[in-house]
Amino acid sequence: MISNSGIDPEADDNNSSPTNFSSGRREANEGRNLLAFWLLGLCNNFGYVVMLSAAKDILEKSEESPIDSGCVTDTKYIKCSTISTGAVLLADILPSLTIKLIAPFTLQAIPFSLRHLLVVNFQILSYLLVAYSNTIFVGILGVVFASLGAGLGEITYLSLSSHFHNDVISFWSSGTGGAGIFGSLAFAALTDHRMLGLNAKQALLTMLVVPTILALTYGFLLQSPPSTHRTTTESFTSSAEDDLQRLLHGDRLDARQTLRKNVWRKIRMAKPLLRFMVPLAIVYFSEYFINQGLLELLIFNCATSFNLSPMQQYRWYQVLYQGLLGGAAYVNTFSAIHRTVSKANREFCISFATIADSLGIVFAGFSSIYAHNFICDHRW
Repeated sequence: MISNSGIDPEADDNNSSPTNFSSGRREANEGRNLLAFWLLGLCNNFGYVVMLSAAKDILEKSEESPIDSGCVTDTKYIKCSTISTGAVLLADILPSLTIKLIAPFTLQAIPFSLRHLLVVNFQILSYLLVAYSNTIFVGILGVVFASLGAGLGEITYLSLSSHFHNDVISFWSSGTGGAGIFGSLAFAALTDHRMLGLNAKQALLTMLVVPTILALTYGFLLQSPPSTHRTTTESFTSSAEDDLQRLLHGDRLDARQTLRKNVWRKIRMAKPLLRFMVPLAIVYFSEYFINQGLLELLIFNCATSFNLSPMQQYRWYQVLYQGLLGGAAYVNTFSAIHRTVSKANREFCISFATIADSLGIVFAGFSSIYAHNFICDHRW
């Protein structure tokens, strides 16, 4: 009788190898996806942050000046700028908010790849317009394109995250928080005469590397699961009824009735999200009101400002403050939504909840303009 004891271990090894290989490959893909979402969050919000850091440059058209005009010896004679940096904030958020209001109801049938391509092109256009602008109007137009790219990117990549493990939300949020720090730090360091000493135009052109990284991250680093939308002919030729039937899990109503029911269903679905959205909006209102409404008017003289010019002080304020409070609130909010909402409704709910931070920022923009004018009218 031949014993099988000498054969079984080899058989076990042969059987376990594919399993181990598959498990290792899955872990590698998960690691790549976590890194990819961190980079997506960083690059998507980078331009948005840079535009806010460059707000005073845009309004004062100082792109042609390589070095700021030194620190001030007496702050008593500092004049208020004619236009508040809150105007740049509104240009940086209103287009984004418009996209966020429309997108949850309209963009789900558009493949992620096409949306990503639009985001990259919006970012490139924004950097070029602001860098080469000679007027406030062209500079503000560049900010608008940065806002469109950031808004479309946020709703696209957060919706994409609903097809991945919950951990990618934390990495995305960490990346957006990193954009607040690294974006403002990069612009401040590039334009500081004690560091690289570039003018705003040169600094903005240098940052064209960011949309390049964004494109490469989505195209080569991210490993998308089969459940995500694909850019295929089928994606564009599928009927609205088919898309709605998939969304409503096989409801057999006619397409027009289904569309009407689907819109009202989504509105009802959004109501429970208010408990996440209201606190997030309050945090973002407070953060940006301070950033764009108050810090612009906070100027120190040479003795107390490390010899920084008013424009440099403003840039470094953004480095110290931007992204810290907002980033923490952001990650907690979307992680909670990801955990509590069913997978079938998760993509819409995450997309809709992004409206909260934008609403808070919009109110901060209008409030900061009023605060700027009030303080400047009543000083001394």
